[in-house]
Amino acid sequence: MTYKSYSSLGTYKHSFIVDIASVRECCRRGPHRMAVSASPSKQWEIVRARLFDEVRARVSRKISSAEMSLLDYIGRITEQGRRLASNGNIHESRRLFCDGREAMSRAKDVGRETGLICSVEIAAAEAYLDCYANNYEQARIRLQESHAAAGELDQKFGYSAMRAHQVHVLNNLIRVEALAGNYEKGFQICSAVLRYLSGEVDPRELESIGWNVEKKWDSEWDRDGSVKDFLTSQSMHEVALLMAMIDHSTARRQAGLCFENTVIARMSRAWPKALRAWFDLKCQFLTGGPAGMFLTKAQPFLEGEDGVASPLLWFVTALDVAAVCECLPGGSGFQRELLKGPFYNSIPRLVPAVRLNISKRWARVPAQPSRY
Repeated sequence: MTYKSYSSLGTYKHSFIVDIASVRECCRRGPHRMAVSASPSKQWEIVRARLFDEVRARVSRKISSAEMSLLDYIGRITEQGRRLASNGNIHESRRLFCDGREAMSRAKDVGRETGLICSVEIAAAEAYLDCYANNYEQARIRLQESHAAAGELDQKFGYSAMRAHQVHVLNNLIRVEALAGNYEKGFQICSAVLRYLSGEVDPRELESIGWNVEKKWDSEWDRDGSVKDFLTSQSMHEVALLMAMIDHSTARRQAGLCFENTVIARMSRAWPKALRAWFDLKCQFLTGGPAGMFLTKAQPFLEGEDGVASPLLWFVTALDVAAVCECLPGGSGFQRELLKGPFYNSIPRLVPAVRLNISKRWARVPAQPSRY
């Protein structure tokens, strides 16, 4: 993969005059007041409720009251277990999930369909806990269990909505691979997921990443496209976070799987304005160009003129801006200011605490413009 270099400081001065003080002040003001509503975690609450409400409504017509009670119990403890894990109560979260597994094993006359629905929910929740406990291998195993159970529900019992869960699991796998330091694998998964959602790629191509979704995306179930939009946004948010974990040179080598793919670039034209603007900015940051041009395009994004970006996309873009500004007159100390500022402290509301130190690694971004 070949990348151009950012233009020299002289080119910056003569091509695009940027007021660094104005850019810094924009970053001090922070994201748009409605930014939290654009977070995938908020959107997932709606999607998850729709998905599992539909599953439960369908299965309730053909299972016993005892099986329905088991489904309700597993649903409650998975929600409680996730909440406990996110608050750092690892031991109590694990105890709840053990209770759930024991209830599943003790239950009598439970049909295969009911058991699969229970596995979909509890295994995905256990993977969430495993991430907090830094047990990434176990998280992969749990995600594989949830993914396989969802696939069987789709193929053998006709739950096409489970394809959405399978893609959601793959997006969560991007997070696991990133936390485990397998960055290139994370990019591979994101590229495969987005191309699958585009409908232009045979779903069997997902086998290239060691996973599979047997059927194409069901546009009949997702008629308004809202679930597909959520899953696309989730993929890009996971990659945005992954890229905040790696230095610039590593990103330049590996990110082309997502940012130089023609299918994904074509898809991006239909994305919401803020997500599309972030994608274009990240492409420019990776491939190079005049520093002043990048900053001139980044400032409207940070000010919310390109649509309301989530806090995460806003913050990682601010870090990119700071990395460029560090090379220019008046930009010294910009990265440090961001990393110690209040908007870095807002990240815990978006991601597990185990990931909070990753943005500090942006200090390793090369300090000279010629290195971009």
